[in-house]
Amino acid sequence: MKEFFTKKSVASLIAFVALLCVFAAAAWTMSHAEREGTEWHSDWPVTVSVKDGVATPSQTINEFTIIKEGQYHLTLLGLPEGVKEASKVKTSDMGFVTTALLLDAAGEEVFGNTGTPLQGDISVGLKPGKYQMIFYYHTDKAAFMNFATEWLCGSRNVESWAREQHFEELQRNGSWTIHYEMSVYPDTFLDGYRIGILFGILIAACVCVILLCVVTKGNHLQSAKYDERQEMERGRGFRYAFAVSMMFIGGTLVCSMMGFLRPATEQTLVAFGLLIGITVYSSYCVLHEAYFPLNQKWLSFVVVTFFVGLINLAFVIFDIINGTLIVDGQLGDGSLNLGCAIMLLTIGSLSLFKYLANKRQALETEEEDEEME
Repeated sequence: MKEFFTKKSVASLIAFVALLCVFAAAAWTMSHAEREGTEWHSDWPVTVSVKDGVATPSQTINEFTIIKEGQYHLTLLGLPEGVKEASKVKTSDMGFVTTALLLDAAGEEVFGNTGTPLQGDISVGLKPGKYQMIFYYHTDKAAFMNFATEWLCGSRNVESWAREQHFEELQRNGSWTIHYEMSVYPDTFLDGYRIGILFGILIAACVCVILLCVVTKGNHLQSAKYDERQEMERGRGFRYAFAVSMMFIGGTLVCSMMGFLRPATEQTLVAFGLLIGITVYSSYCVLHEAYFPLNQKWLSFVVVTFFVGLINLAFVIFDIINGTLIVDGQLGDGSLNLGCAIMLLTIGSLSLFKYLANKRQALETEEEDEEME
């Protein structure tokens, strides 16, 4: 531990703590910013009846007023009566698909979203004035496509969007009570929330670094030493990883533009592409004994990798229990924990396998040398 508590490491720790204090102060300041007249929240029920494929009412309207111009965060959620989680709602249980359309005082579209159930979370710039949030209840695919072409996405993506709503599964008759909840508040609140999340990530990173220092006894602070063969293998591994990552990301973007159903959002798929690239690079280097420097021990890395991987796996299990791993037929944000768990456990398993294989080979070589003597 003496190698860890050097002047340089102590100075870095002090700087890190100071940075945490700055983030904490920024988060507190933003979350307590002046907000009088800039926040709006409402919740209300709406009963929609469908008879022979016709919804009554066909639309409902809710109004709110913005006093101060600025960037606002809008959240919207509409769930059928008795349902508490959006992931529990199925299209086949409903008789209509809902579209929310936010219009300004001039009747211009500000925001639009469609879904079963309806949920939205977006940052928008709003000017002072009255706004209307109109909810349209669609029961017919053709009518929805005409509406979406005019208001939402134009003719380019309307076919794939309409296909994702599964109109063929809707019930032709019935009555449903939807409970809506909508909030509009300045983006400074969200900035404080984001900084709070970053604050937590930095703390977690600090804990991981300290754990790594304790497990490795400061050995990781030494300069990494790779021989010429290792450097060559690392370069080759990077090329393979880059090619695989770009093919995955490019493939998902092409499929998205062609209108194919996506298993997750584009941001999540790009993140998965990066995780795949890291996994390919690390796995190749581990198998070719080019991942670890000559002056670093493997076992400590394997322990930390398995530990962090199991933590991510625990979050995945928690999401599965709560039904949030898959939302509306797509992988949710928790799927990134699944990707990280697979990546870390794969790298850890290969490292452990290679460590045991090298150890066994060393013992066999030692036994052969003893026999020759």
